[in-house]
Amino acid sequence: RLPSQVETGAYRIAQELVNNIIKHAQATTVEISIVQNETEVTAHIRDNGCGFVAESQTGGFGLIGLAERVRMLGGTHSIESEAGKGTTAKVIIPLREEKDDH
Repeated sequence: RLPSQVETGAYRIAQELVNNIIKHAQATTVEISIVQNETEVTAHIRDNGCGFVAESQTGGFGLIGLAERVRMLGGTHSIESEAGKGTTAKVIIPLREEKDDH
C-alpha cells in the first residue's frame, strides 16, 4: 500500500478531477490510469468532453484545491485542454523513502 498521506491525497485529487468532469465537461467517456513504481505515483485522467481554453480559466476553487493538494504532496500536475476536444490531466506524486533513525 501507499503511505496513507499519499493514498488519501491521490484519492482526493482523482475525485476532484472526476467531479469537474461530471459538472463541466459534458463527456461521454472518461479514462483513468493510475500507475505506481518505486519512486512515484502517476495519474492520467482524460475525457472526451467540451474542453476549455486554459488561459481563460480564472482557477475555480476545484482547480485551486487540486493544485494545493498536489503541492502539499510535493508533486506536479498539468492540465491540457482545448475547446471541443476534451481535457487530459496528469498528476505525479513522488514517493519518499521513510528514513530509519536507528
